[in-house]
Amino acid sequence: MSETAMQPDVPATREPLLTCSQVAKEYVGRQKQVVPILRDINLTIYAGEIAIITGRSGAGKSTLLNLLCGLDRPTAGAIHFNDQPLHTLDNETLATLRRTYIGIIFQNFNLLSSWTAFENVEAALLHTGMSATDRRQAVRTLLEELGIGAQMDNLPAEMSMGQQQRVAIARTLINQPTLILADEPTGDVDPETAAQIIDYLTAPVKSRGATLVITTHGHFPLATADQLLTLNNGEITRSLPDSPR
Repeated sequence: MSETAMQPDVPATREPLLTCSQVAKEYVGRQKQVVPILRDINLTIYAGEIAIITGRSGAGKSTLLNLLCGLDRPTAGAIHFNDQPLHTLDNETLATLRRTYIGIIFQNFNLLSSWTAFENVEAALLHTGMSATDRRQAVRTLLEELGIGAQMDNLPAEMSMGQQQRVAIARTLINQPTLILADEPTGDVDPETAAQIIDYLTAPVKSRGATLVITTHGHFPLATADQLLTLNNGEITRSLPDSPR
């Protein structure tokens, strides 16, 4: 892994952090037919802002998030994270980049069912070089801040959907990522829990200039957005301008 591929420190000013240039994604179906999902996606997301991507279920929002963090690769076009070309980096470099700088909250949480809440969050710190004592204290502190300290020894199946969502959020925030990607983070919880989740996700933007990208079909308060983007028929349109505040 090259030294130059791992230098995306948090920018001191509001500069482009994440860009897509003419990005397209298509899959080949069972009958070998080409299924287009995204086409000609052009966007710029700036450091320290909140970008909300709306669209109907099946519009390709999850696919786009997977491309933005390097979990999937575009069929065409270029994606850069702080000048690093995600579309050309090898898998090992991408994994290190995600582990160090990019936090992802999946729609289905992706918690390990045989691990406790504590273990699911601690796993994100295992390769950071942090001592076991400091690691455990950091996990306890964050789980308590998120209101699930009493459930830290529970398995996911022993927790409510809202509690599982908080575990997923804690696992993402524990490394203080530069970029936070959240796929429908308030879609399956009650309004009170949704409001708390919104506070948890926007706090790093306010406190340390993190960048937040959220997909939703309408359950996230759109007024929080610096950019409001709509994904429809595989293309992006904008309701708020593509520029810093």
